[in-house]
Amino acid sequence: MTFSSSSALISIIIPIGPALTDLDNIETSLTLNKNLGNVEFILVMDSVTPELCKIIGKLPEKCHINNCKILKVNFGNPGQTRNAGIEASSGNWVQFWDSDDIGDLNLFLETLTTSESDVVVQQYRQKQIETEIECTSETRNLLQLVRNPGIWRIAMKREILASIRFPGLSMAEDQVFIFDVLAKKPSISFNSTLTYTYFVGSKFQLTSQKPKMKDLPISMSLISHHDFKQDRPMREVQILFLEKLLVTSLKHAGFHTFITCTNKFLKYVAGNFSPRFLSDFLNANFRWAYSLER
Repeated sequence: MTFSSSSALISIIIPIGPALTDLDNIETSLTLNKNLGNVEFILVMDSVTPELCKIIGKLPEKCHINNCKILKVNFGNPGQTRNAGIEASSGNWVQFWDSDDIGDLNLFLETLTTSESDVVVQQYRQKQIETEIECTSETRNLLQLVRNPGIWRIAMKREILASIRFPGLSMAEDQVFIFDVLAKKPSISFNSTLTYTYFVGSKFQLTSQKPKMKDLPISMSLISHHDFKQDRPMREVQILFLEKLLVTSLKHAGFHTFITCTNKFLKYVAGNFSPRFLSDFLNANFRWAYSLER
């Protein structure tokens, strides 16, 4: 279903899974951006019920959005669902939002019209649903991005994504995607504009669904198989990504998945171990600790 085929400055791709029952945040995102004529929204429904499909189909008209495409797929994971959105998109830039958060591009679009970067990282607000406690990011460099790699605050030029797609996974597939983008050595700029509200504690978040955690070891394998022995900056990024996934498995996964992730990490360390690797390992963690967002 397409409401406009006009060329867009940026395509916003929003995957919608079968577990989502509250569309308030999607409605808010569409309504906030309804006057931005050069933004293309792509809502990709994955394995949703006919009833939910019908409700989503009415959202563009309800929110007065003229440039919106609605796709229906049956992949059962957000990775392939986002890929379908990429294939259907027409914007010069591409960005991915989640269906249970809120995005607002009103103060950001002018940046994209003049940016010469391949990737533009924005700031976000994190809000606890139960306590309503909020904090705002101050991401200023690559290491800070790696430790908080929410894909929903990263705009990427279409050209950089030519050969990159998400793996068909439900957990950390976005981090694999971001890592593959960074491996292409794009030019990156860090913008101070707050464009996104990320809600923590939602029952729709995949981190609350332990069965999905079985994908974590696969994501670690996809990141660790790259050989960056001759590229020390990227090897530091690789180390930090793997450490983050290991910590995620400790916090959210079951015991078996955590042990599998630990084995993956130790195998990576053993396979690369050398004085130079040890130096890279210590340097990555020291520089990350020094550059923590304050």
